[in-house]
Parts: sequence; structure tokens; C-alpha cells
Amino acid sequence: MNYLTKVKKKQKQRGPFSRLNVARLIVVLTVCGLVAICGYTISHVAARFKIFNVRHIDVTVAHYGKLSHLSPEYIKVLSGIREGESTLNIDLAHVNSLITKNPWVDTVMISKSWSDTISIHVVEKNPIAIFNGKIMGYVSDNGQFIDTVKTSDDVDYPIITSPGYEFTDVAFLMNTAIDVIRLFKKYHDYSLSEIKVDKLSHDIHVFLETDPFPINFGHGNFDARYAKFKKVYADLTKRGYRSRYVDLTVQNKVVARIKLNEYEKNI
Repeated sequence: MNYLTKVKKKQKQRGPFSRLNVARLIVVLTVCGLVAICGYTISHVAARFKIFNVRHIDVTVAHYGKLSHLSPEYIKVLSGIREGESTLNIDLAHVNSLITKNPWVDTVMISKSWSDTISIHVVEKNPIAIFNGKIMGYVSDNGQFIDTVKTSDDVDYPIITSPGYEFTDVAFLMNTAIDVIRLFKKYHDYSLSEIKVDKLSHDIHVFLETDPFPINFGHGNFDARYAKFKKVYADLTKRGYRSRYVDLTVQNKVVARIKLNEYEKNI
């Protein structure tokens, strides 16, 4: 065995604790230690001199209609942020989760400056109707249950009724009912008082504020059926008939039950 072969064998026997690897490890540990010391020093100095302490919590709430269920003061409480605590210790994701636990909160935007201010912007859910079944509660514009109605609430929304049912039982019909509400708002000819949803047939029955008789809109083709109803209802009113029931689901005609007899008109 010559000298060169011996050197190669020695080189192969070098493990992870060679001088070069040890030197690299020392450098890495030194850098990590310096970073930790600097981070602790900055945090300690900031805490001692209150450089990053919260002095202002700015909250804005965007809501729909006259009634708001969320106030800036209430959002401050929900956030769990206290004036005087360090902004460095505030976890925005955690604050967001605390606020969104409230059923009226739709979206939340939170930001913090590196000085002393936390800004929170909340958008409140938009109620479009009241559900009246086994419980009474607000329904959002996307068909979701928001929260129960309190006795102190001053509400002025169309009522979606489904006697004897939970909201979850008829939730699949909410968007259909909301489509009818939007349709009536679009044309402004009549004011809605109530919409009754039928879990079995899926039909939508509408009741007007001024003349509360059932109008069967079925479960689709609402624009065409609205036009049919407007034409027939005007004709019935002109003749002096008082409607008791109108069915818009019969093909090529409208069936109306008036006070004395049956009235049928092809359209």
C-alpha cells in the first residue's frame, strides 16, 4: 500500500465532525444567537419604553338599513385587544376569529401600524327577510340564517313562513323565496307582506300587504308569472272582484278564486 492510498483512506474516514463542519456549525449557532439576542433586546426595549403599545383602536362598521346589530364599541370588546398592550404580541388571525364568531359579522379587515394603532373594519350581514317557523330569525340576502329576532327589535321585512318547520328543513327554498322578494322590489308595483314556502311541493305562495290573499307563484319562471299576475289582478280589480286565491302555475291561463265564484281567463 503506497502513501497516496493511505491518505485517501484517511479522507474517507472523516465523519460529520470534521474541522470544516464544526466551523460551519459554530458560525450558524453564533448567527442564531445574535438574532435571538437582537430580537429579545428590541422587544424588551419596545415594551419598556412603550414604543409599540396600542393607544388607538379604530373601528368602523358598514351595515344595511336602519337597524344595526353591531356597534364599534361592541367590536372592540369582541376583538379582545386592550389599550396599552404591545402590537408585537397581537395575532391578527386570532382577533379575526374572535370577531367573526358573532353571527352578524360578514367580513372583517384588520390592520396594525408599527406605532400604536389597530384598525378594524367590519361589514355586517344584510338581512332581507324574517323566517317564521319553529323559531323566528333574520335571513340574509344569500339565504342564510343570521340570528333570532329579539322582542325589542323593530323589524320591517317580508316574512318567510313555514309553519312547524325548522329553518334547516326548508333552507333549500330560501334562495327561491329571496328571488321573489327581489322581483317585487325590482318592479315596485306591490309591497310584499309574506311568502309561504311549501317543503313538499316547493311552491312559493305570496301575500301582498294591501290585499293579503295567497298567490301561487310555483317554484320558477317568476318574471313571466309576475307579468301574468299583474295583468289579471288589474282586470279583477277593475271588475270590482275581490280575489281569494290566484294560481299562476296553470299552463296558458291564470285561475283566480273570487268571493262569489270561479273566474278563469286565458292569456
